[in-house]
Amino acid sequence: MERTRFCNFFRICSLYNHSYEPNAKYDKDFVNNRIVFTSVKTVKKGEEITVNYNGDPDKKEKVWFEKSELNS
Repeated sequence: MERTRFCNFFRICSLYNHSYEPNAKYDKDFVNNRIVFTSVKTVKKGEEITVNYNGDPDKKEKVWFEKSELNS
């Protein structure tokens, strides 16, 4: 049987919006069943924390919800 790794992180992670110029990144830690967020730029007090939903802060490929809008 093939196993698939899955991590449910929607409670906290749903607070972070997508950006192609994010100020944070995330790494999936399947061993400890957690997501680790790290700033990639200085985040000022009161500034929104954003991540690139593609997983890589530098990746510019359209994310799934933007792709579906293009097909409408």
